[in-house]
Amino acid sequence: MQASYNSDAVAALVSKPQDRVPGVRAMAEKLGGKLESFDFSLGEHDVIALATLPDDTAAAAFALAVNAAGHLKSYKTTRLISGEDFVAAQQKAHGLNYQATASGGGVQRVMAIHPRHLGRTMLKPNPRARSD
Repeated sequence: MQASYNSDAVAALVSKPQDRVPGVRAMAEKLGGKLESFDFSLGEHDVIALATLPDDTAAAAFALAVNAAGHLKSYKTTRLISGEDFVAAQQKAHGLNYQATASGGGVQRVMAIHPRHLGRTMLKPNPRARSD
């Protein structure tokens, strides 16, 4: 998680210094997870935290709860996968070949797969495609 405080939150922290880490840790634990680290940074983001949560629903609940407090001007979640899972993804990708059909206007096509659909066949043959 990467987050930045809004000006009201910064003013509150300066006027009444406080440790917000225990509250964030408790929230992660209530969702069945663990707050691995919570650090403050100088630069684009004020906070960089790493939490292990049981699933994407718990991660979304965590993000919603953190943002509902209203003290952030930005919040970004980056889902990490283990090296072992990345090797498994490479093995699944081996031999796959996807080529988008040409489109007018120089528009680039982007394909996104929802995690719920991983493992399912999602590409359908294009009846107009040439088989050279």
